[in-house]
Amino acid sequence: MNIRRIVSNQKTIGPNIAIGYIFPGAWRLEGEYLGLYPTATNKFKILGRKTWNDGEQVATNLVQLNVIKDIKTNSKFTPYIGGGLGFAFSQYNVMNGVHKGSASGTTFAGQGKAGISYELSKDTSFYLGYRIVWINGGNTIDVWSDNPKTGDHLQQSVDAGIRIRL
Repeated sequence: MNIRRIVSNQKTIGPNIAIGYIFPGAWRLEGEYLGLYPTATNKFKILGRKTWNDGEQVATNLVQLNVIKDIKTNSKFTPYIGGGLGFAFSQYNVMNGVHKGSASGTTFAGQGKAGISYELSKDTSFYLGYRIVWINGGNTIDVWSDNPKTGDHLQQSVDAGIRIRL
């Protein structure tokens, strides 16, 4: 039996959408969905010899509950800082070889983020930020007889988007 360790190591572009509530005092509470779809390196041992296979994919969808603090500056620029906790649902896809297919698992995730918003109008702003997501590894994703395991990892990203107040 081989133990496989799935390591995400590529850049990716993924969707991000959040809905929330702004409290008095510039605090925000938001529910957020984030998708990460990088290719991965599948590291494993065959007869005690380390080897790897590139080109697999680990598709991860995160659902987070975030608390964010906007830092008022008396200008159109508003820095923000925050963090959140939630879950990550990962699907491991094998795209080549004899054992093509996929398997999935759910684990814990947390994140921190910081950035700056620029007010375009009273209800619309553009934001640019940095995010670091920690996805708890060790969840076993059973597939065939090899028992792949996702590893703990940090996913860093630069976020850009539009925030609309309804």
